[in-house]
Amino acid sequence: MSSQKIKKISERILGQGNWLTLIESTYLDGDQEIKWESVQRKDTSFVIAIIAKLVPSQCYVLIKQYKWVIEKHIIGFPAGIHEEGDIEDTVYKELKEETGYVGTIVKRSPVFYVNPGLWHEKMQMFYVDIDENKDENKNPIQNLEPAEKIDVILKTANEIPEFIAEQQGDDCIIGAGVWTYFERLLDK
Repeated sequence: MSSQKIKKISERILGQGNWLTLIESTYLDGDQEIKWESVQRKDTSFVIAIIAKLVPSQCYVLIKQYKWVIEKHIIGFPAGIHEEGDIEDTVYKELKEETGYVGTIVKRSPVFYVNPGLWHEKMQMFYVDIDENKDENKNPIQNLEPAEKIDVILKTANEIPEFIAEQQGDDCIIGAGVWTYFERLLDK
């Protein structure tokens, strides 16, 4: 391992869109100059994902959403971009918007980077319990943005392996978060 510090010496914008910026950074590693391209969101670089479970039924709340970039539906967890203010408010807002449910945060992961070779984005997972006996959770109503089309799927842990097998196909894939979280069940 090199004891020399790697230093950024320059950065330039290669391109910009409405939400993303492509950046070329130049680093000095000892005597070697290294150029690296990366992507940044314009407004934020912090994503939250929500692993929500109904109580007492123990059904997990998954979503099925079309993703334009990959031209497929993806099975994932509710998620969103945290821009400002209290991060817990973002968790509750995104859960309500995407699923219609109201819950309580019971645990959170440390902050981590999803793909640091390409992307500056940080992420944090929030574990949420949803009391399905509360009136507001008996007939949840989504509050989706115009471009969002999200199906809410409720499955117990025992139902997940068969559900994932059924969903995998030409038009649908399983998101990395769902696969990783339930992977131990898929080996059985």
